[in-house]
Amino acid sequence: MLIISLTIIASLFYVLATSHVLSRLFHQQGPSQKVTVILSTVAIVAHMLLLVNSVFRSDGQDLSIVNVSLLTCWVIVVSVTAVSLKFPATLLLPVVYGFGALLTIASLFIPHHILLQSINIEVGLVTHISLSLLAYCILIIATLYGVQFYFIDKRLKRKDLAIVHSHLPPLMVVERQLYQLLNLGTILLTFA
Repeated sequence: MLIISLTIIASLFYVLATSHVLSRLFHQQGPSQKVTVILSTVAIVAHMLLLVNSVFRSDGQDLSIVNVSLLTCWVIVVSVTAVSLKFPATLLLPVVYGFGALLTIASLFIPHHILLQSINIEVGLVTHISLSLLAYCILIIATLYGVQFYFIDKRLKRKDLAIVHSHLPPLMVVERQLYQLLNLGTILLTFA
């Protein structure tokens, strides 16, 4: 029952955050960062509690593909939300929050109970898995930045003046961040 409640809370607040960002996506001042952070923080905390209660069970650890997907989604949501506090990433937020809502709801309906009684923890293997997962998350975020770059570039080539007066970041800033993310993801993947 706790898992169902946490799933509903997380997905509800992801949907609210998505709706808030989408409602003012092309407004000159953009969505309220305070409201976005509050809604997304509640969703992120509920998502984290859902992960803890789904993976760490009394009879072992459930490391099914659904729980690993939930973990990956959580890392991406936290990363994009943290980045959006410093850099404008408003175009990415509805995609990430919307996917978080869909995945948390889908986790209720997809059977996913693969229990491991004990896990042999080897430092090399844990390091490899952690670095690979982190590199995957960073490269997914870089992919989202690539989509954002394409969208802004397309609007600028059409001479759409609405994009000039919107709160979206300049094209060169998005390009620089995209290359930084690609370099970081590649370096982490190389170390993994």
